[in-house]
Amino acid sequence: MDENAVQVIVDKAFRTYEAETGLPRHNQNMGNFEKLFRLANRGIGIMLACGFLIGIPAAIASVLEIVKFARGH
Repeated sequence: MDENAVQVIVDKAFRTYEAETGLPRHNQNMGNFEKLFRLANRGIGIMLACGFLIGIPAAIASVLEIVKFARGH
């Protein structure tokens, strides 16, 4: 079974559910989820950027301290 067949089955199930319950799916909800996922992706990107901005200088400072200690200064 390929992806298209699965989509057809799911769409048919949703249409049947809507017909039986009278509760249509809302495209607005999907738009809200897209906004939430967009914000989550931005947050992850910001966290990674901060990690690099803080982590790289910290790693360099650690290496310098290790080298100083190893040289006996």
